[in-house]
Amino acid sequence: MSSLWVSLATPPVLCGILAQDIYLDVIQSVGKASLEIFRGEQLPLLKVSLSTQAKRED
Repeated sequence: MSSLWVSLATPPVLCGILAQDIYLDVIQSVGKASLEIFRGEQLPLLKVSLSTQAKRED
């Protein structure tokens, strides 16, 4: 009887391990993509004049 329970429990455990591996790959790729988005090389440079800065300080 115990071998029946082991054979019934094996597929969900293997699917869980596979899903965890896929989830980890997705999370890592999202992290790498977010680093690329927020890296300073890809962001446009904002031109701020001195008169704009003086207005903000007042």
